[in-house]
Amino acid sequence: MKKELTENETNDLIRKIDANARETVVFLKNAPVVLKEGELIGGFTSFGAGVAAMQAKTLGTVNAIKQQDPLGAFRETTWNMDDNFHYPMGTAFLKLGVRGVAEKAKQTLAEQPELSAVNRAVLNAIVNVYEEMARYVGKHYPELGSDAPQTFLDAVRLFYLCWRVRCVLGNATIGRLDQYLYPFYRRDIDAGRLTRDEALLIIEALWRKINECGSGDTLINVMTGGSSASGEDDTNELSYIMLEASINTAMTEPHINARVHRGTPPDFMDLISRLHLQGFGQCSVYNDEKIIPAFIDAGFTRDVAARYTNDGCTEIVIDRGGAIYFERVDAVKCVELMLNNGREAALPGKPECRYWTVNSEPVEWSTANIAGFVSGDVINAQSFEEVKEAFLRQYLYQVREKCKALHKVHERIKRTGIAPAFLNGTFERVLETGEDFVRDEDSIDTNMLFSGSIPTAADSLAAIKYVVFDRKFCTMSELEDALATDFAPEKYEGLRRMLAGAPKFGNDDDYVDLIASEIADRFVDECRAYTKETGFIVWPALLGFMYIQESYFTGATPDGRRWSEPIGEHYSPVPGRACKGPTAVITSVRKFQLSKAFGVAPVHISLSRSNVPKNENGLATIHSLLVGALGSGLPFINIACYSREEMEDARVHPERHADLIVRVWGYCARFIDLSPEMQEHVMMRAID
Repeated sequence: MKKELTENETNDLIRKIDANARETVVFLKNAPVVLKEGELIGGFTSFGAGVAAMQAKTLGTVNAIKQQDPLGAFRETTWNMDDNFHYPMGTAFLKLGVRGVAEKAKQTLAEQPELSAVNRAVLNAIVNVYEEMARYVGKHYPELGSDAPQTFLDAVRLFYLCWRVRCVLGNATIGRLDQYLYPFYRRDIDAGRLTRDEALLIIEALWRKINECGSGDTLINVMTGGSSASGEDDTNELSYIMLEASINTAMTEPHINARVHRGTPPDFMDLISRLHLQGFGQCSVYNDEKIIPAFIDAGFTRDVAARYTNDGCTEIVIDRGGAIYFERVDAVKCVELMLNNGREAALPGKPECRYWTVNSEPVEWSTANIAGFVSGDVINAQSFEEVKEAFLRQYLYQVREKCKALHKVHERIKRTGIAPAFLNGTFERVLETGEDFVRDEDSIDTNMLFSGSIPTAADSLAAIKYVVFDRKFCTMSELEDALATDFAPEKYEGLRRMLAGAPKFGNDDDYVDLIASEIADRFVDECRAYTKETGFIVWPALLGFMYIQESYFTGATPDGRRWSEPIGEHYSPVPGRACKGPTAVITSVRKFQLSKAFGVAPVHISLSRSNVPKNENGLATIHSLLVGALGSGLPFINIACYSREEMEDARVHPERHADLIVRVWGYCARFIDLSPEMQEHVMMRAID
C-alpha cells in the first residue's frame, strides 16, 4: 500500500506537474509545423542539423540527449520527467481525438470532486496540454484538431504527430501498431474507402517518415502478430502490410518484430522468413507458446501476458500497461572479481571506446558491478568446484545487490515520480482516475535485471576446469599471472592457446554448455528468491547490450581472450567461437530453459551470406532454421545474413556501401555508421 504523501511531497509534485504542463504548452505554441506538399504524413522529425550534430557527440542514447532543449521551453522541469521512452505510450487520442482527451479529463474533474490535490493537478495539466495540442494538430490537419480520427490515414497521421510530441528530441518504442490501427483499416476497407495497396503506401510513407527521426539505437520498435488471451490469432492484414513495408523500404527504422504461435498463418511465417533473408537483422521473432506460459508461471494473468510487446531493444514490456526500469550485472566481470577476490584487475590500457556509432566520441567506461565483495581466495583452490562456487558467490552477490537497487528505484518512482502531462493524457485510465501513469500502483511495470555475457563467463570457467584441473597444464597462480600480463606473448602465448582451445559455448558441448545453464539457472533463482522475500517482481533477462564496453573495462579472461577482445552478447556465443553451425548454437542455448528468463532471452544468429544466398534456396534455409528453433522451444530468435567480404570493402570504401544494414543488438544500423569496434564485433559473428 502506498504511504500517504507528506505536505512537502504533495506540494513538490503539484509544482512539477504544473511546471511541466506550462512548459509543454510553450513548446507546442512554438513547435515547428512540417507539412510538405504531397507528403502523406506531416510532422516534425527533429530540429534540424544543429540538433543532429549535438546528438552525434553524445553517447547516442535517448537518455543522453534528454536534457537538451533548443526551443528553450523547459526551464523548471526536465522535459521528459520520469519517462525513459522504453515503453509504448497509450492510444486514448485515437479513440477520443486530442480535443476529446481534454474533454474527458474535464469530465473526470467535474464528476469526481473527491480526487486528491495531486490527481486534480494531473488532470488539469492534461486539459491545458491537450487543448494546446488540439491547436497544434489543427495546424497540420484541421479536422484532427477538433475530432477523433475517422479514417485509416487520419489515424496514422494523428499517431505520428502524437508519438513525435511524446518523444520531442528523442525517440520511443511504439508497440503493437497493427492492433492499434486495424479497426480504422478494417472500416475503410469494408466501406470501400481504401484498398490494400493504398494502405501499404501509407505505411511505407510512415516508415520513411520515422526513418527521418534517426537511425540505429533509436528505441523505435514495432510489434506485429501474436495471439489473444483466448489463444486466437491476432495476426491481421496490417501485420502483413507492416512486414511488407519493411521489405520494400529496406531501411533501418522502425525495428520490426513479430509474435508467432501455433495458430500463426503459414504465409505470415513465410513473410517473416523473406524479411530475414534481406540480411540486416529484421525482424526479431517472439514465441507466444513459451513467453505467455512463462509470464503466467511468474504470477501474471493470461490477459496481461497476451498483451506483451518489446521495448527499445528486445526486452519484454506489457503493451500500454506500465513503464520499464532496469539494472544490469556483467557476468564476465564477476569472473575477474572472483579471481581477484573482489578487486578489479589492472588494465593494460584505458577502458575507452565509443558507444556504438562512429560519430560518437570515445568515453571511458566502468562496470555496473560492485567491487570489494570478498568471495574467497581461489589461488590455492584444490578443485574446480571451489572456483565455481567462489564465482557463484561473487555473481549472486551482484545479482542480489542489483535487485535491491532496482527495488529502490521503483519505490522512489511510485512515491515521487511524475510522467509528463502529454504522456499521461495518452492513457484512458489516467483520464478516468487522475492517477499519474508512473505512480499508479496498478501499472504493470517491467522491473528488469539484465545479465549478459554468461556464455563468456561459462567459457572462462570451462577453460579453468579444462586447463588447470583436468589437464593440469598450469596452476591457478600461473593463470592469474598470465591474466595480469594480458597473456604476455613472450611468456604465456602457449597457455593462452591452450585456454582458447578449451570447449566453447555454442558448439553443443555439455562440458561448457551445462556451466552456462547452471549460471543462468542460479541467476533466475536469485531473482525469484528476491521476489518471494519482498513481493517485488524482478524480471530476469539474459540480455547484455554493453558487450563492447565490457570488453574494455574487463581485463584478460581465462577463456584465452585478451583485453578488449570480443565478449558474448545476450545468451549467444562469443563471436568467432561457434564452429559447428547454427543448429549446434541452438542446441547449446536450449540446454537452459530460456523461458525462465521471462524478461527476455535473446538468441541472435548471424549467418554467412555465402551459405544463405538471396534466392529460394536461401529462403528455405532461413525458414527451416526459424521453424526449427521456435519448435525446439526458443522464446526468441533473430537471424541476420552477412557477407564478410562486403563488410571488409565497406571499411575501405564506405561511400560504396551506404545501404549496407546490419544487426547491432536490439536494433539495426548502417554498417558504415558503426564504430570500428562495433564493426569488428559484427564481422566476427557470422557462422558458416
